[in-house]
Amino acid sequence: MKFYTHIALFSLLAAASPACKDDDKKDVTPEPVKITFTDKKWKTETWDLVKPLDLDEDGDKETDLMQLLIECDFDDFIVFQKDGKFITNTGSKRCNANEEQESYTANWAYDEAAKIIKMKSVPSGLEKDDWEVLELTETTLKVRFNLLPEDGESAAIKSVMTLKKM
Repeated sequence: MKFYTHIALFSLLAAASPACKDDDKKDVTPEPVKITFTDKKWKTETWDLVKPLDLDEDGDKETDLMQLLIECDFDDFIVFQKDGKFITNTGSKRCNANEEQESYTANWAYDEAAKIIKMKSVPSGLEKDDWEVLELTETTLKVRFNLLPEDGESAAIKSVMTLKKM
């Protein structure tokens, strides 16, 4: 009798074991990536060159690009719209009266795994630049990107920009 009881228990365990494994192997759909920097106004707080250069040709190498901006630039902001449009806005102080208040200058897509914002020119659709996300919180977006389009020597001119939510 014990022999049959052991066979019955073994059979039940064997039948239940694959069922548990199937539960463990269920495909879990990952939650969609939450991109926390969209549809917010981002204002430049710091903007530095990775490698110092004499941009204003005064004999001193600069790293702080904010020193080279003029007063009307300090209220400018950008927006990464959820629809993939990158918007620049001149703020209330325009440097030129003919300047558009807001312009749609690029499309963007975010690669979460690589932490890269891929920018494409509008209307050409050509790759513009990749912005490497160094820090991302609810109120701070810190990125590294080429200061100028990547062509030869200018590819080495990298900058780091810290943006704060307005």
